[in-house]
Amino acid sequence: MRVELSRDVVEQESSFRYLTAISWLFADNRHKWVISDLDAVRNSSWLAGLGDRDRRPLLDHAERAARDTKPPDVRVEPTGAGMNTQARCWELPADIAETVLRRPLHVIVENANCDGAFLRLLMLRNGKARLQRRLGYSTYEHLRQGWRNPLGDGEWLEVRHGGGSTTAVQIRLAVEAEPVATRRIFVFVDSDRDRRGAPLAPTSTAAGVEKMCAGLRRAYPALRLDSHVLDKREVENYFPREVLLRRNRDATTDIWDKFDEEQKDFNDLKEIYTQKLWKVLTDPQHDGLFHEAALRDRGGPELDKIVDRLIAALS
Repeated sequence: MRVELSRDVVEQESSFRYLTAISWLFADNRHKWVISDLDAVRNSSWLAGLGDRDRRPLLDHAERAARDTKPPDVRVEPTGAGMNTQARCWELPADIAETVLRRPLHVIVENANCDGAFLRLLMLRNGKARLQRRLGYSTYEHLRQGWRNPLGDGEWLEVRHGGGSTTAVQIRLAVEAEPVATRRIFVFVDSDRDRRGAPLAPTSTAAGVEKMCAGLRRAYPALRLDSHVLDKREVENYFPREVLLRRNRDATTDIWDKFDEEQKDFNDLKEIYTQKLWKVLTDPQHDGLFHEAALRDRGGPELDKIVDRLIAALS
């Protein structure tokens, strides 16, 4: 998120420990520092009380941050407990702000085993170069090493199981669990469409998610909530052919080869391949088949869109 430290809070001694913790989140690229008054930061009692080893890199970072004039999502104030509707940002005291800013991006999916594993492969492969630009090489490596399973790394992002039809409820609960609606949430769901261009079925999980997200955005104008409904039917429709062929070990060709392009994108592959097809995402023997070119061949520009939206949600 974009965060500003007010000129008053950098003079409030009781906030200094939290401001220092927040400032290192800026240095680690977890959040962006917004500075409207560089002199107030340079001459603050907070920075003056730091040792030179800490003060110097923070001053350098502040000078770079001051060149960005976009408005903040959160302003840290001596007191505050809610949203400034005029500025469209949350005003929070330093202790609450530090807790909020340490929380990872909350990713809600229908099935963490399948969808969480798919997002991991997508982000660390198709999104590798873009994540390195956003985070820096060393931070990307830290994320890659920590993100070893479908549930995320726990620091940058955590993936939660939405439970299929209960996914919309899980989104509401995640928002309402916060004392203020500052949690960053990204929702990722299947469309369950049976043909290209078909509207979402009114009773589908995706339709329920879209309705819930729209209502929460109206109720909490500053809420960082983004959602993506797949263009194709389900995550399995993005699997490379070689993965499906390997899954069907006795075949020299695969039933998938008999489908036309629309069937490849909208047949319910979970029903056709009955051996828990999602397990290929976490099976080491299939790992090399989910390379960037293979994913791009099945997903095209949509996968780039998902990567870009997740990176924006991390920011």
